[in-house]
Amino acid sequence: MDDAATQRRFTEAYESDSIDSDEMATALKRYDSLDSDGKREFDDLLARNGDDAAEFAGRTDSDTFDSTFRGCGLSSAPSLGAAGSLRSDRYHSVATPSPSLQSDNGCLPDKLGLSGSEKSKYLSALNAGVDVDSGPITSADELEGLLDDLQGRDGFDEIDEIVRDIQGNKKGFKGLSGEGYVGRALDDRAEIDANDGDVALEKDLSADDIADEYSQDIADDVENSDAFKNVDSARGGSSSDIDAKVNTEVEINGRTLEDPAIESKNLDPDSAEFFRIDNWNGLKKKLRTHAVAGEDEIVVAMDQDYIDVEANRLGGSSSSSSREVLSNRLENDIETTLADELGISKDVTVEVTSYGDI
Repeated sequence: MDDAATQRRFTEAYESDSIDSDEMATALKRYDSLDSDGKREFDDLLARNGDDAAEFAGRTDSDTFDSTFRGCGLSSAPSLGAAGSLRSDRYHSVATPSPSLQSDNGCLPDKLGLSGSEKSKYLSALNAGVDVDSGPITSADELEGLLDDLQGRDGFDEIDEIVRDIQGNKKGFKGLSGEGYVGRALDDRAEIDANDGDVALEKDLSADDIADEYSQDIADDVENSDAFKNVDSARGGSSSDIDAKVNTEVEINGRTLEDPAIESKNLDPDSAEFFRIDNWNGLKKKLRTHAVAGEDEIVVAMDQDYIDVEANRLGGSSSSSSREVLSNRLENDIETTLADELGISKDVTVEVTSYGDI
């Protein structure tokens, strides 16, 4: 693709309202400033992604654009993936590298050992962060800094696998942000050390866990019931896991819990009620599975604004805090469902808390 062809693609993006006139001028100026290798990489990106690549060139900050095509960027990655959200300041120039992205050991995706397709998906998730305005982390730079921090700590060897498994979209960004934030916050506590095994991210749950806790019949009933999250992926879809498993005492909301399972639900308080209901039902299924797999104490970390909005939707009383409303609802749901579906009597403690108080 020559310069004239590239300009035509930028013009097409302008005519389709993907970029405005100022953004098109910025995109052309940046493209013209690239050397032949950089132009070839951008032409590659433009051929694969069309208007999305034009948006990236016109809307991202200059350091991001420079390093994407001169340093630690999309070279050899097959696709940007996330459409329409290429505006985050994901990267910094090679001349002034971000400590979260570049170090003596290279780029974070390279340090994590990501393949080209995995890097593309990861970058797509970072790009989608431009649409995130709630939760513990709301920018790509913050997320990269968090991941680089965790990758450099002892006790978080699973970070590379967690990044490989994310979705290349807003959901992936928020999931990785919430889970990573919880892991770091726990490890930062004086009494907790991930290197000693006090906290582990994404602990998989299996039918064997349920069979060991109760019986194989109960495990089979769980696997065949729509009231629980999948285990072992036998019914298709993703299997259930614990976002952060604490293997020591931890204080949450002023209460001391012993070896709790922690679920991160990084949800948007401004989402439509339909989506909040759907997310709430999904959360209940997952926590029921936690409980039947042996977890007696469960923590749910959420955005405080979401906690307040959801408690209001559920008709919480004025005499109870929003956290208490959600905690009580979840406790009652777990205990009632286990009794009705499986004939199990079990006392469960649920503590809903904010990310800031983890």
